[in-house]
Amino acid sequence: MTRKLSHICRAAALGLALSLVGALSLVGISANAQTNAVGSGAWDSASTWDAGVPAIGNSAFINGGHTVTLSTIADADLVDLGAVAGETGTMEITAGANLYVANAGNPADFPSTIRIGQAEGSTGVLNMSGGEVFIDGVIPSGFGIGDLLVGDVGTGTLNMTGGQMLANHEIFIGLGAPSNGTVNISSGTLEAIGENILIGFEGTGTLNISGDANVRVGNFAFASFLPNANATINQTGGTFTVPAAFVMGRRGNATYTHSAGKFTANTFVIADNIENPGDVQGATVTYNISDDAETEVALNTVIGAFAGGDGTVNQTGGTYSSGSIMVGRDGQGTWNISGGVLNQTGTDAVAEVNNFFVGRVGFVDLPGSGQGAVNQTGGEVNIATNVFLGDFDQSYGEYRIGGGSLDVVGNVHIGAALASNAPADDVRVEPTGPDDAQGQALNASGALIVRGSAATIEIGGNLLANPADKSDFRSDASGAGRSNSATLGFEILDSSGVSLISVDGVADLDGAEIDLDLIDGYLPTVGDTFDLITASSFGATGTGTTQNVGTGKDFTLASEDVGAFDLEVISGGLGEILRATFLSAPMLAGDYNDDGVVNAADYTVWRDNLDSSVTLPNDETPGMVTSEDYDVWANNYGAGASSSPGVTIPEPATCVTVVLGALAALGRRNRG
Repeated sequence: MTRKLSHICRAAALGLALSLVGALSLVGISANAQTNAVGSGAWDSASTWDAGVPAIGNSAFINGGHTVTLSTIADADLVDLGAVAGETGTMEITAGANLYVANAGNPADFPSTIRIGQAEGSTGVLNMSGGEVFIDGVIPSGFGIGDLLVGDVGTGTLNMTGGQMLANHEIFIGLGAPSNGTVNISSGTLEAIGENILIGFEGTGTLNISGDANVRVGNFAFASFLPNANATINQTGGTFTVPAAFVMGRRGNATYTHSAGKFTANTFVIADNIENPGDVQGATVTYNISDDAETEVALNTVIGAFAGGDGTVNQTGGTYSSGSIMVGRDGQGTWNISGGVLNQTGTDAVAEVNNFFVGRVGFVDLPGSGQGAVNQTGGEVNIATNVFLGDFDQSYGEYRIGGGSLDVVGNVHIGAALASNAPADDVRVEPTGPDDAQGQALNASGALIVRGSAATIEIGGNLLANPADKSDFRSDASGAGRSNSATLGFEILDSSGVSLISVDGVADLDGAEIDLDLIDGYLPTVGDTFDLITASSFGATGTGTTQNVGTGKDFTLASEDVGAFDLEVISGGLGEILRATFLSAPMLAGDYNDDGVVNAADYTVWRDNLDSSVTLPNDETPGMVTSEDYDVWANNYGAGASSSPGVTIPEPATCVTVVLGALAALGRRNRG
C-alpha cells in the first residue's frame, strides 16, 4: 500500500511540476532537456552529468562505459542506457532508490520510458538489487509511453536480485529486429501493470525467472510476436502470472523450459501462427515441463492453434492442470509425457471447453491441419470429462500409451464425436430431416495405441470407437457420408501381453479396426491369448436418428492380422472381454532364408535365385524371383528378431562389394 500511495502522490505532484517548466526555462533549464553522464558516479551528483542532475522534464543518457548508481529519490522523463552505437551504459539501482519516470513534455520525442540497449550496436545494463522504479504512462498510452524496453534496437540486460520494477503500460524484451534483450530475475517484482509483456517482439528475447522472483502482467504475455523473432523463457523458481492469455510462438520461434516455480494463466497457447496464411508453416514452439514445476491454466491450453502452427510439450515431471486441453486444434500439436502429472480439470463440458481433444479440426485444403498426438510412456494423465481423438472434419488424433496411467472420468471418442454424443451446446446439432446439415464429422480419424503391459488405462464412461455408426446421416456439399475411422492398436512385446483397457460403461466398436503387432521379434505360441479390453458390455450406443444402431461388436481385424489372430468377446472382467488368440506366425516379408530376421543373408538368397521360377520363403510375389522381391526385402530390411532403428539398407552393388570383400579376406587367411 505504501508503494502505491507514494507513486500516486508523486503522479499528482507531476501536474504542479509541469506548471513550473515554463518558469524554469527562463533561468536556462528547458523542458525535455538532455543530460548525459560524463563519468561514473551517483545519480544525484552534479559531477556525474553534463547538464545537471536529471529531473522531471529531463532525459538521462548513460553511455561511454559509464556506470551511474541510484540509491535515492529521483525523477526523469526518459532513461536511456546505451544510446550510442559501440558504447555501453550501466545503471545500478539499490535499496533506498525510488525512480519515477514521468510522462512530461512531448512524448513523441521524450516518451516516459526506460530503454536498455537503445541504439543498434549499443549495450545497456541495468542491475537492480533493491528500491522501486515506476514508469508512468497514460492508459491507454501510445507506443513507448509507460514502457520498459530491454533491448530496444541494441543489446540490453536487466538483472534483478531485488526491488520492484513497474511499467504502467508494457514490457518489451527484444523489441527491434536486430535487438537482443535479456531479463534475469531471481528476486523482487517485475510487472507490466496496464497491458502486456512481449518476449521477442521482432528481435531475440530471453526471460530467466528463478528464486522467489515475481513476474506479473496486467493482460497478455507474448513470446515471439512477429516472424523471425525468437523467445526463450527459463523458469527454475518464482512465479509467472498472466491473467489473460500467454501466447507462445504467435509468429516466430519460442521455447519455455520450466523446472520449478509456478506459472499461472487463463489461457496458454503453444504455437499460435495467427495472421499467417494457413498454408505457411509456423515456427518451432516448445514447452518443457519437469521436476517441481507447477502450471495452472484456468480455461484452455491450445497446442497448434491455427493451421501451420506446430507446437510440442515435453513433460518429464511437474504438475500441469488446465480446464480444457486441445492438442492440435487447427494446427499440429504433440504432447510427450514420461513423468509428472497432467490434469484436465474442467467439469462443465461445453463445446471446446472442459474436454481433452487430440486432433480438433482439420481442413481439406491444408494438409497437416488438425493433427494431434499424445505419447505417454510414464506419468499420470487424469481427465475430468471426455477424450476426443480426431474430433471433427479432416482431423487426426492419436494417443499412444506404453507406461504410466490414463484415468478418464467420462467417455473416450475415437474418430469423430456424434452429434448426440458431443457435449451440450456443441456446434454439432441434431438434424430435423435426412438432408439437414448437422454436425457429424467427416473424414475424422483417431487411434488409441497400447504398447506393452506397463500402463494402467481406466475409462469411467463409454469407449466410443464406432465410426460405422456415423456415416449415413450427414449430407454435405463436399461429399456425403465421407468416412471416419477408428483404430485400436495393440503392440505386444512379450508374453505379458498388453495393458488392459478397462471401461466402466459400454464399449461400442462398430467400424473400429483392431490392429495387433508383435514387436521386437516376439513370437507367441499358437493358442496364446491376450485380453485387450474389458467393459460392462460390448454393445450399441447408436440412436437410429443421427447414428446407425449397430451392435457394438462390428469391428474388423487389420488385414495383415487375418490368419494370425482371432478376436472374440467373452464373459469376464467387468462384464465382457475382447480377447485375441494367436493362430500362427504372420509372414515376415523379405525373410528369404526364414530365420526370423530380414538382413543381408536374405539378399544372398534373393541374388542366388534371381530370375528363377521358384517361390522363396516369405515371398509376397510367388512364382518368379524378380526385382520386386528385392524391393520387398529393402523395404523390410532390419525387421524381425534382430531389428534395430537406423539400419542402412544396402544397395545391390554394395552387397556384392561386401560379399567379394569377405571372400577376398577368406582367401588371404587361407594363403596365410
